[in-house]
Amino acid sequence: MSRHKQGSRYRYLIVLLSINLTLIGCSQAANTRIASAGLVTTWIQQNAIPLKTVELGGSDADLQPLQSLVGNASIVGLGEETHGTHEFFTMKARLVEFLVSRMGFTTFIMENNWGTSSLIDAYINGGQGNVEDVMRMSLFFSWQTQEYRDMLEWMRAYNTDATHTTKIHFIGMDCQGVSQGDFDEEHRCYAYHENSLHRYGLPGGQPGRF
Repeated sequence: MSRHKQGSRYRYLIVLLSINLTLIGCSQAANTRIASAGLVTTWIQQNAIPLKTVELGGSDADLQPLQSLVGNASIVGLGEETHGTHEFFTMKARLVEFLVSRMGFTTFIMENNWGTSSLIDAYINGGQGNVEDVMRMSLFFSWQTQEYRDMLEWMRAYNTDATHTTKIHFIGMDCQGVSQGDFDEEHRCYAYHENSLHRYGLPGGQPGRF
């Protein structure tokens, strides 16, 4: 009888030790996460660049630090957490204007059908038609918004300005509904640029800003 009680005490002791060690492990993990979160918060406080506005039409002074951040990169990625949020789209338009006007970028590539995007490229480069019809025929439904319309109209106005000798181009990178004509056009484009590279002795090409 006494042996059973002593064994029970040992079992209770082992259980209590196991629980205690588990709690200590959880506490240490929590402290590690808190410390890590603190480091992240500190880094953000030291490196974040405040933006004055997400709306178009004002000063771009708050975007000037982008020049050193982008440096000589030829591609800059612009994303959004959701498709349809006004602030994400207008901020993207602000960044596009800055990258084009201040840093010499010339090509806007987005998640849109590669073939039909040529209609938008033609429109912003002085093509006929109105922007509503072009957007309806060319853009995925998610992009048929007032914010994208404003950006396309800005691109068209920029290209219309004779002082801007290098024009903006619009390219879709999705391959839904690509026609044979689209493939033929791509082959012609590839052959033209391949010949141009060889003509100037640049088989690998030289980096440009897109």
